[in-house]
Amino acid sequence: RLLAPTLATVEFLPRGGRLTVSAGGRQVVVYLAEKRCDLIAVLLQPPAPLAAGEYISDDVVLPRLWPGRVMSRVDLNTLLHRTRGDITQAGLPGAALVQRAPGGNATRFVLAPGATVRCA
Repeated sequence: RLLAPTLATVEFLPRGGRLTVSAGGRQVVVYLAEKRCDLIAVLLQPPAPLAAGEYISDDVVLPRLWPGRVMSRVDLNTLLHRTRGDITQAGLPGAALVQRAPGGNATRFVLAPGATVRCA
């Protein structure tokens, strides 16, 4: 069972970034390669009027991850699979934290109500 994170922080590094997640009194840090970090950042800081924790449409996510390029759901699903794997290797439930909407076409990073989100 997943305790939804009360804190999610993304810190960008020269070649990727660090995701820090706090849930249930436990803090876990995950290193993510560049595109994987970008994906989490888009989910945690979507454009208005969307909010962190909501499902973000692929039509919003794809151009932010690959500006000026035409990429497909297959590319996004591959990136999601790898991102979830990194999160799982760090000891968190990757598939439960990074969820696809039923039927696809949108993704979210699960957060507790009122969670703090930071991207730097």
